[in-house]
Amino acid sequence: MSSPSTPSDKRGGSDMSDGIMSVFEPAIRTLDDQVQATRDSQILLSSRIQEVADYLHDLTNTQPVDLDPYTRKLDDSKRRVANVVKTLESLQDRLGKLQRDIAREAYQKKQTITSIPPAPPLR
Repeated sequence: MSSPSTPSDKRGGSDMSDGIMSVFEPAIRTLDDQVQATRDSQILLSSRIQEVADYLHDLTNTQPVDLDPYTRKLDDSKRRVANVVKTLESLQDRLGKLQRDIAREAYQKKQTITSIPPAPPLR
């Protein structure tokens, strides 16, 4: 005697698996759509990069550009920025030392003001 089969048995699943799939299916579809959108944008980006590369290649072939003056200017600017950074670090160190000295002096003055005066000597 064979038992009658239900539609979910014919598919090889159960009500529990159908319930789990119904919970995860929207998230899986969303993820799949996002993956597809990412692939599409990567294809578009690749074509744009190729267009820019072709344009730059054509530009360098038709009109060579001497980049030496620009690299010298860039190096000079880099050196100036490094000097400014060193100066600022030095000033910051000096300012920190000055602030510590001021705080130390203020603390010492506060201690002398708030300390109990010594008792007068006995005669």
